[in-house]
Amino acid sequence: GGGGPIQHLDSYPPSGNLPSVMKITEKSPSRIFLIGPMGVGKTTIGRKLAQILGLQFMDCDLEVERRSGVSISWIFDVEGEAGFRLRESQLLDELTSQKACLVATGGGAVLSAENRQRLRERGIVVYLDAQLDLLARRTTKHKNRRPLLQGGSTRALLETLQQKREPLYRETADIHLVVSDQSIQETLTRLLELLRQHGFIKGELVKEGLVKAGTLRENSVKDSLMKE
Repeated sequence: GGGGPIQHLDSYPPSGNLPSVMKITEKSPSRIFLIGPMGVGKTTIGRKLAQILGLQFMDCDLEVERRSGVSISWIFDVEGEAGFRLRESQLLDELTSQKACLVATGGGAVLSAENRQRLRERGIVVYLDAQLDLLARRTTKHKNRRPLLQGGSTRALLETLQQKREPLYRETADIHLVVSDQSIQETLTRLLELLRQHGFIKGELVKEGLVKAGTLRENSVKDSLMKE
């Protein structure tokens, strides 16, 4: 794995959130946690969803790197996976206790029973899922940054991880969304609709600031949210 400081954190943590007319309902804790395999888009989707719902976005893997000043690959090399998992659990305990937050977790965060319990008890857990071929395509580009994908076929390694983790994702999640190769807008629309159907969020999605920011196209989102 690559050692030394990391180069890809320029936009992390993200700047301020946009105001939104969609809000988490009073009966829900104001926290959403994204779980799922690497490459499914937890960071990309999470950042946009947090913007829409007016939540603070945090990415567990990026936060581990930001605080330690080294890459996850370096941590795996020096401390082993056990060392990384310990850091991850300690950080997850802190992040999942924040108010009004959306946390994108690492793919292996669910391996710890303690982590799974914290996620379930402290917020709304969304399992983002995708076909192995799509995950393999997306993760191959940055394979050198992913210590668990070294030394073999990306697809085969992902499949092994998936077999172990899939039941844990399902056991932990309140909502399960299968992500396809569609646009981020379409994925967000489907996710917001699921959150609304389950009573976790309420309100309208149409907001001038969001449309200007290019988060979602006004008409297509409004139409698809109103079709029932």
